[in-house]
Amino acid sequence: MAAPFAPLADELAALRGRLGGSRPGLSPPVDQMGCYFLAQVGQLLRPGVVLGAARLGPAGITAASRAMAELVHGASLLHDDVVDDADTRRQQPTVYRRWGDRESVLLGDLLLANALDLL
Repeated sequence: MAAPFAPLADELAALRGRLGGSRPGLSPPVDQMGCYFLAQVGQLLRPGVVLGAARLGPAGITAASRAMAELVHGASLLHDDVVDDADTRRQQPTVYRRWGDRESVLLGDLLLANALDLL
Protein backbone atom coordinates (compact mmCIF):
# COMPACT_ATOMS: atom_id res chain seq x y z
CA MET A 1 0.00 0.00 0.00
CA ALA A 2 1.20 3.50 -0.80
CA ALA A 3 2.83 5.33 2.12
CA PRO A 4 0.25 8.17 2.23
CA PHE A 5 -2.45 5.59 2.94
CA ALA A 6 -0.53 3.73 5.67
CA PRO A 7 -2.58 5.38 8.47
CA LEU A 8 -5.72 4.12 6.71
CA ALA A 9 -4.53 0.52 6.31
CA ASP A 10 -6.97 -1.06 8.78
CA GLU A 11 -10.00 0.66 7.31
CA LEU A 12 -8.96 -0.12 3.73
CA ALA A 13 -8.40 -3.77 4.71
CA ALA A 14 -11.94 -3.84 6.11
CA LEU A 15 -13.22 -2.42 2.81
CA ARG A 16 -11.32 -5.08 0.88
CA GLY A 17 -13.13 -7.69 2.99
CA ARG A 18 -16.46 -5.99 2.39
CA LEU A 19 -15.96 -6.01 -1.38
CA GLY A 20 -14.89 -9.65 -1.54
CA GLY A 21 -17.04 -12.70 -1.14
CA SER A 22 -20.36 -13.88 -2.45
CA ARG A 23 -23.44 -11.73 -2.70
CA PRO A 24 -26.76 -13.24 -1.64
CA GLY A 25 -29.45 -13.28 -4.29
CA LEU A 26 -27.17 -13.44 -7.33
CA SER A 27 -27.22 -16.32 -9.76
CA PRO A 28 -24.15 -18.57 -9.38
CA PRO A 29 -22.52 -17.48 -12.68
CA VAL A 30 -22.92 -13.77 -11.87
CA ASP A 31 -21.68 -14.33 -8.32
CA GLN A 32 -18.64 -16.22 -9.66
CA MET A 33 -17.76 -13.37 -12.06
CA GLY A 34 -18.23 -10.78 -9.32
CA CYS A 35 -16.04 -12.66 -6.85
CA TYR A 36 -13.35 -13.09 -9.53
CA PHE A 37 -13.33 -9.40 -10.43
CA LEU A 38 -13.58 -7.98 -6.91
CA ALA A 39 -10.80 -10.29 -5.67
CA GLN A 40 -8.50 -8.31 -7.99
CA VAL A 41 -9.05 -4.87 -6.47
CA GLY A 42 -5.87 -2.87 -6.66
CA GLN A 43 -4.50 -0.35 -4.19
CA LEU A 44 -7.93 1.08 -3.30
CA LEU A 45 -6.71 4.57 -4.13
CA ARG A 46 -10.18 6.03 -4.65
CA PRO A 47 -11.59 4.79 -1.35
CA GLY A 48 -8.36 5.94 0.31
CA VAL A 49 -8.87 9.44 -1.05
CA VAL A 50 -12.51 9.39 0.12
CA LEU A 51 -11.42 8.20 3.57
CA GLY A 52 -8.62 10.76 3.80
CA ALA A 53 -11.01 13.54 2.77
CA ALA A 54 -13.50 12.34 5.36
CA ARG A 55 -10.88 12.69 8.07
CA LEU A 56 -10.10 16.23 6.97
CA GLY A 57 -13.65 17.38 6.39
CA PRO A 58 -17.04 17.09 8.05
CA ALA A 59 -18.13 13.79 9.55
CA GLY A 60 -20.55 11.59 7.68
CA ILE A 61 -18.49 9.97 4.93
CA THR A 62 -19.21 6.36 5.70
CA ALA A 63 -17.77 2.98 4.82
CA ALA A 64 -20.58 2.75 2.27
CA SER A 65 -19.20 5.88 0.56
CA ARG A 66 -15.78 4.27 0.27
CA ALA A 67 -17.29 1.07 -1.11
CA MET A 68 -19.34 3.11 -3.56
CA ALA A 69 -16.19 4.80 -4.90
CA GLU A 70 -14.54 1.43 -5.55
CA LEU A 71 -17.67 -0.12 -7.11
CA VAL A 72 -18.11 2.79 -9.54
CA HIS A 73 -14.42 2.56 -10.46
CA GLY A 74 -14.71 -1.21 -10.91
CA ALA A 75 -17.71 -0.78 -13.19
CA SER A 76 -15.75 1.66 -15.34
CA LEU A 77 -12.89 -0.85 -15.61
CA LEU A 78 -15.25 -3.65 -16.67
CA HIS A 79 -16.76 -1.44 -19.37
CA ASP A 80 -13.35 -0.09 -20.46
CA ASP A 81 -11.94 -3.60 -20.87
CA VAL A 82 -14.65 -4.35 -23.44
CA VAL A 83 -14.13 -1.07 -25.33
CA ASP A 84 -10.33 -1.48 -25.24
CA ASP A 85 -10.44 -5.21 -26.11
CA ALA A 86 -8.19 -5.79 -23.06
CA ASP A 87 -6.72 -9.22 -22.41
CA THR A 88 -5.51 -8.74 -18.84
CA ARG A 89 -5.97 -6.54 -15.81
CA ARG A 90 -3.55 -6.81 -12.86
CA GLN A 91 -1.85 -9.77 -14.54
CA GLN A 92 -5.11 -11.76 -14.69
CA PRO A 93 -7.44 -12.41 -17.64
CA THR A 94 -10.15 -9.76 -17.76
CA VAL A 95 -13.76 -10.69 -17.06
CA TYR A 96 -14.32 -9.74 -20.71
CA ARG A 97 -11.82 -12.37 -21.91
CA ARG A 98 -12.93 -15.01 -19.44
CA TRP A 99 -16.72 -14.71 -19.77
CA GLY A 100 -17.41 -12.43 -22.75
CA ASP A 101 -18.32 -8.85 -23.60
CA ARG A 102 -22.01 -9.07 -22.70
CA GLU A 103 -21.27 -10.56 -19.30
CA SER A 104 -18.56 -8.00 -18.55
CA VAL A 105 -20.85 -5.07 -19.38
CA LEU A 106 -23.72 -6.55 -17.36
CA LEU A 107 -21.44 -7.13 -14.36
CA GLY A 108 -20.29 -3.51 -14.65
CA ASP A 109 -23.93 -2.43 -14.68
CA LEU A 110 -24.58 -4.57 -11.60
CA LEU A 111 -21.67 -2.90 -9.76
CA LEU A 112 -23.12 0.50 -10.66
CA ALA A 113 -26.53 -0.56 -9.37
CA ASN A 114 -24.96 -1.82 -6.14
CA ALA A 115 -23.08 1.47 -5.77
CA LEU A 116 -26.33 3.40 -6.16
CA ASP A 117 -27.94 1.21 -3.51
CA LEU A 118 -25.29 2.47 -1.09
CA LEU A 119 -26.37 6.10 -1.48
